[in-house]
Amino acid sequence: MRAALAIHHAIRADNRRRVAEGRAPIHVRVGLHSGPVVVGNIGSDSRINYTIVGDTVNVAARIEELSAALQGDSEVIVLTSGVTAAKGKDAVPLVRQGGRSLRGRTGMTELWRLVLEEEKKDAVKAAAPTGEKAAPIQLPLPPREREGAQAELGKGEG
Repeated sequence: MRAALAIHHAIRADNRRRVAEGRAPIHVRVGLHSGPVVVGNIGSDSRINYTIVGDTVNVAARIEELSAALQGDSEVIVLTSGVTAAKGKDAVPLVRQGGRSLRGRTGMTELWRLVLEEEKKDAVKAAAPTGEKAAPIQLPLPPREREGAQAELGKGEG
């Protein structure tokens, strides 16, 4: 998740340069999920391909695919599964996007979106496209931001 945050910052900085040069900004989508995978050279003696496979990779790909519908005008969107968000603890600021159905999978997958402070309003809106109330709270919050968010929610709730 920290690498995705670094990508987020790098793309935004590069886009500022691109726009200043009169070029169009680029848009990037990232999907993250955690679990077991198989990584290595897969193939035969005549054709070897270094790759990563497994259900975890498929879920990450489906999360990235779903991010297209939530990206809007954002230059970068990083979505992560609840599994990865829980493992990341305070690694990056996240906003809950709710449970979403992923193509080819049964049940709902809890999603979280990496957001910078200035993007929070748009991320919260995207979390509830059908009018349901979205959870605007970051979880996990970096320790220095936790107190401010609790005060914003009303004296320590959340």
